[in-house]
Amino acid sequence: MKKTLAYLGLGILGTISLICLASLAYCFQEEAMFGVGILLGLGLLVIPTVLVLPFVITFIARFDLFYTFIKEGRGVVVKHGDGFYKVMIRWAGHDIIDSKEKLSAYVAKTKKKAKMWKIIPSGIVDPTKLSWLERSTGARWIGIPPFYSLYKYKFNRTMLVDVRVEGGSLITKPSYSDEETKWIFLSATTYWGEIPAAETNENVPINVGFLETVVIDNPWDALFGVNQWLETIMKLSIQRGRQYVGTRSYNDLIQKEDNVQKEGFSGGLMKLRAEVLKKFGVEVIHAEIYSIELSGKAADAHEEAATAKFTADAKAAATVITATANSRAIELEGEARAKSVAKQLEQFATNPDAAAKILDAEVGRNMGLGNVVRTVAKAVKEGMTT
Repeated sequence: MKKTLAYLGLGILGTISLICLASLAYCFQEEAMFGVGILLGLGLLVIPTVLVLPFVITFIARFDLFYTFIKEGRGVVVKHGDGFYKVMIRWAGHDIIDSKEKLSAYVAKTKKKAKMWKIIPSGIVDPTKLSWLERSTGARWIGIPPFYSLYKYKFNRTMLVDVRVEGGSLITKPSYSDEETKWIFLSATTYWGEIPAAETNENVPINVGFLETVVIDNPWDALFGVNQWLETIMKLSIQRGRQYVGTRSYNDLIQKEDNVQKEGFSGGLMKLRAEVLKKFGVEVIHAEIYSIELSGKAADAHEEAATAKFTADAKAAATVITATANSRAIELEGEARAKSVAKQLEQFATNPDAAAKILDAEVGRNMGLGNVVRTVAKAVKEGMTT
């Protein structure tokens, strides 16, 4: 729909221009003046066209018609029909070898081997010349549609993103995308991968999450030299990482591993660098372990053990609390009974026989409530009658 509107706008603009030109020609119908009318009409059209055209291009470039805008650090591929035509990039400090002349000049100046569509530092060779419209608008010329168009493809990738959870806090988690895109992500980009159920040298299964940061060295090699370049690199990295994990213990991996790029897990993945660069036009510039988690039955056993430990700790705490409470209850009970006996002794201080029988009742309270009551009643009675 958007492209249809853009085409409609161009059609209207062209129609208005033709009408203006025809009107001016009609005003000079005489043969002698007809040519003058045409030239005058053209002259009057040039000035507003030059003034309006940059705005028109800025508008239609949003729909990738004739022109397009390229985001910083990215590139696009232009197709001619269904075939490859060229790559255009926008990346500060970088250029691309997009002609045989630039290729020859680069090889001559650097004495290095290179091939078409390689990304190079800017300033080594003369940059590709842009039209005044490209320079003034920032848009890049694609070609006349439908003969020329932008190449789009599905790019399967997983990256770490910040997700806001309930409560407003942010957590970082992997996010998978397979959306269709026109972009080639040239600048350093970090992708997430996982080695599922890798076994340590103790046969402990673990899931290892890792990060790889890459830059594109040759867009043509990345997009057309292999099917899904990122998936291919991740598969090679998973294979290499699984081999490395098999040589280490679980404790070594979670305690001693670091991100030194020439050692350990990182060093193993970085050994793929030359192969990946040569075959796929992609340079791996950083690799490291992101997370390690127990997998499968090991994870279940760990959870069960952790739960059991928590339960045992809770029971132990509860036992201590109960024992303390019981001890205190006994202590309080003893204090209360001591006070009761003291009071009774005070009451019967004047009657030794009654006091003795009360003490007998206290000592023998385990005989039962009835016996205690009878004993106390008898002692009181005797004390009152003495």
